Amino acid sequence: MFADALITAFYRARLDLKVTPAPLINAGNSAIVQLDIARQPQQFLLWQGDRHNQLIVQNADRKRQQLVLFVKEPRRAFEVRVRKEQVAGRRVLRRDRKFVWVEQFTDAAQRHLLCGMDEQHYFIAQLPYGVSSVQEAHQALYNPAAGQAARKAGAKVLRQGEWFFVKPSTEELNALVPMIGKQVFVQGKATTTDGDGRFRRGRPHVVDQLVKLREVEPPLVSGSVFVRGRVRHPDHQALELYDWHRVFGNAEASQPVGVQWAD
Repeated sequence: MFADALITAFYRARLDLKVTPAPLINAGNSAIVQLDIARQPQQFLLWQGDRHNQLIVQNADRKRQQLVLFVKEPRRAFEVRVRKEQVAGRRVLRRDRKFVWVEQFTDAAQRHLLCGMDEQHYFIAQLPYGVSSVQEAHQALYNPAAGQAARKAGAKVLRQGEWFFVKPSTEELNALVPMIGKQVFVQGKATTTDGDGRFRRGRPHVVDQLVKLREVEPPLVSGSVFVRGRVRHPDHQALELYDWHRVFGNAEASQPVGVQWAD
């Protein structure tokens, strides 16, 4: 009954779901909820974990081909593989030459995930707070700072996946350009996460040029990231930025707990 109800709810949003008979990965605890995306054919994969875990589709939007999934489970320990530079502050369980397995815990608070189709591929995004519709989920993920920057510059907000790109105002651009190659270093073929600093699994968005501003004076903002050139990701249409654009991440949590892949 549980599997049939979820599969039917995903089908209402024109999404394919498979409830698996075994955990998706060995996380050291088979009681946790696990969610993943298969590539060929595209399909959401779900392991319920403990039978008391709650998973409910709260809203399915057939036109957008997206839905909001509610997840509730107790706090449980499990293990996750990370890169060595991501170990800080975590309990190490074991390691090899490339990776480290650290202890992590599920969140006892309720979680809301936006699942669905974006351009040509499935995605999973954990929402910063609870919502009851796909429309509200989009509002929750939007970064208002991107909108404010766009209004200030009289520019459009461009998006690729979880990243927003805004052309700076004339005042900001005049302050930025003289710094390029002098006070700030241009990274070539960088990923957007190089500037953002958030831990995200999945395949990165790669850009031709990236600079991160550290200690700067107004009108520029310390810590802001600017990119230029082609922004590429295998799941999205390439974005051509002929001028410098400031980067804003969406409001998604860094990595949904129990999710093995996310855009």
